[in-house]
Amino acid sequence: MIKKRLLAVLLMSIFISVVVGCGNSENEPVEAEVDEVGEMSDQEQKEQTSEIQEKGDEDQDRNDAPTSGRSTSNKGLPNDLEVNERIKHPTGVIMTLEKVSFEDDYIAVDFMIQNGYSAYVKLDLEGVELVDDTGFEYSFQPVDLRVGKNERMEGTLIFVGRLDDKANSLTLSFNSQSTESDEENANTQYPKIVFDQIQIER
Repeated sequence: MIKKRLLAVLLMSIFISVVVGCGNSENEPVEAEVDEVGEMSDQEQKEQTSEIQEKGDEDQDRNDAPTSGRSTSNKGLPNDLEVNERIKHPTGVIMTLEKVSFEDDYIAVDFMIQNGYSAYVKLDLEGVELVDDTGFEYSFQPVDLRVGKNERMEGTLIFVGRLDDKANSLTLSFNSQSTESDEENANTQYPKIVFDQIQIER
């Protein structure tokens, strides 16, 4: 009877030892795996932080970059220009550039359009540009320049930006991205009209 009990206790001890041993062998690789994942996560965070810092440096460099040689100051602006120049397009559209006004933060252009074409025309579909002779293009505040058949439109176009101190002339283009042939095309609803080299009086 005693032998049976001793044998049972011995078997139980062996069983417990095996279970504990198996438990340790299974847990060890799990802990190692967790440590490895933790190390990868830290590395990814470092890389992400580095990328964010580099991007911040790039953004700062971009903000600190010079504005392409622009020269503006508190120097007095030129007198407003009474232009009154007229261009008649082969379509029958007549565009009159009446006046150019210079303000501290924008340039205003007064114009009149008379549409003698057989259908409506659009003067802004391919862009309206005001560029000075230094090559700087003033940002256009979009408006709808659609003129019906036999109709007339008058208005003022606003181009954002102070006139460059070095600028001596301006070029104003309607449907500026159209091909050169559209300046001579009598059958287009998107005529290209260019007022070239408008001299600035300083």
